[in-house]
Amino acid sequence: MKKVIIADNEISILSMLELALSDVPGIEVTAVESGESLVSKVKENEYSVIFTDNDMEKDNAGIEAIKAMREAGIKTPIYLMSGRYGGNTPETDTPAIAMNAGATGFIPKPYKMSTVTQIVTKHLG
Repeated sequence: MKKVIIADNEISILSMLELALSDVPGIEVTAVESGESLVSKVKENEYSVIFTDNDMEKDNAGIEAIKAMREAGIKTPIYLMSGRYGGNTPETDTPAIAMNAGATGFIPKPYKMSTVTQIVTKHLG
């Protein structure tokens, strides 16, 4: 069974994502509420895909988690989900910052649950 992990401090979003991903056969979903918990779980377990919100216990917690995972040698695809995007410079453009930190992709909020399920399906091949 393949594993997917999702980090978001909003319980309602975690619940919706878990429900949407329950329709994808052959996966086990882990949900955590902080960037610190995400990094800890990913260091202990192997996941096929990682999703993280950006602003959780503090602003840019998701980007910091991505950096920490990449520095730890984690090569798993990581997708940052955020309602903040479209800054005028590379220093304020959240998608660019995420990609520079090592994210595989960026999912702007609000998003369709089908976007997440399609990404999971793509990586589970």
